Amino acid sequence: MASRNVEDEGDLNISPKDPLILTKRNSKYFHFLSLPPLIEKTLPSPLSTKIRTSLYKASVWILTFICYTAFHLSRKSLSVVKSTLRNNCNQSELNTTEVDTNSTCNKGWDPFNSPQGVTLLGVLDYSFLLTYAVAMFFSGAISDRSNLRCFLALGTLASGCFMILLGLAYFFQIHSIVYFLLVQIGNGIFQSMGHTGVFSANNHWFGKSKRGLILGL
Repeated sequence: MASRNVEDEGDLNISPKDPLILTKRNSKYFHFLSLPPLIEKTLPSPLSTKIRTSLYKASVWILTFICYTAFHLSRKSLSVVKSTLRNNCNQSELNTTEVDTNSTCNKGWDPFNSPQGVTLLGVLDYSFLLTYAVAMFFSGAISDRSNLRCFLALGTLASGCFMILLGLAYFFQIHSIVYFLLVQIGNGIFQSMGHTGVFSANNHWFGKSKRGLILGL
């Protein structure tokens, strides 16, 4: 009998009770493939192997799609508020003490409303992108050796926390460029976990012939 290729298991109609899956569940690197107990209980046992395997694949794709969407929503939040942080008032509007309800003057947020504001915003963008690129190398290696549920959950929650820290600067009147720089660096580190984690999860469930289509979707 021809031996089965572990990497191409996504092309096979195999049962969650199949020895191949059981072996991978007991493996140090693949134990994350077992479904959570709550989901296991909701699937009727008489379901055919093909239907159960299809349900597993669909759930993995949907959940990873939602996860990666959440990463993207928080990836470039600074770019959305750049115009608000900058000073777009002319000198006369800055010197006046009268309140003009029709004025579009926005004095911005210190230190980004200074003459060096554009440079500082560029530094924040650069720090995020550089950290993201460097952390991708380490995240890829870690994702292959960790529980992907915990890996993606940590990356998603931590990235959201750094976005909250960025917003808290308004409520606590934080104007330190070091604070914003640290937030961007931290966000870049945890953002890198999304790309590698999602790809690793899908690669384990879909065969080589379908990986391009699935990841493209």
